Amino acid sequence: MKDKHTRIALAFITAALVFLAACAAVPVARPASSPAAQPPELQRLLDNRKKWESGAGRHYRARISASFFGPREWMLPLIVEVKQGVLISFSTEGSQPMPASKAWADFADRHNTIEKVFGLIEKALADKAERVEVDYDPVLGFPARVVIDPLKQAADDETYYTIDNVVGL
Repeated sequence: MKDKHTRIALAFITAALVFLAACAAVPVARPASSPAAQPPELQRLLDNRKKWESGAGRHYRARISASFFGPREWMLPLIVEVKQGVLISFSTEGSQPMPASKAWADFADRHNTIEKVFGLIEKALADKAERVEVDYDPVLGFPARVVIDPLKQAADDETYYTIDNVVGL
């Protein structure tokens, strides 16, 4: 009798395993990847980046400002000239001396082109920052005002970017 129960139990376990394996092998229908399937903030970014790249984004001059909770002397607006996404020149507004620290140079390097600011926005969206607000220029598509706050509950982690005086060259 014991062998009969063991064989029934084994048959039941085998049938359950076959059923589970069959379920795992059934393909799950996934929605096709399309621009319409993108989150709205990401789609706005992609649309405006395309507008920017097809217009003045090839060669331009602009003023890019960043503000955050940090050294006040680091918040100097940068006057940049960029050609094909490559920084040609930059200076501080009014020819103010640039801070002479590597930390400031690294900070400025993160946002010294409009293309890099687009990248910061994209990274914040991918990282699911709790607050990402962007106002895009309606004609050229560049991000004119950006607020990134990774964690609303954390104090002083917000960064604000302003881009203006954009001129296609």
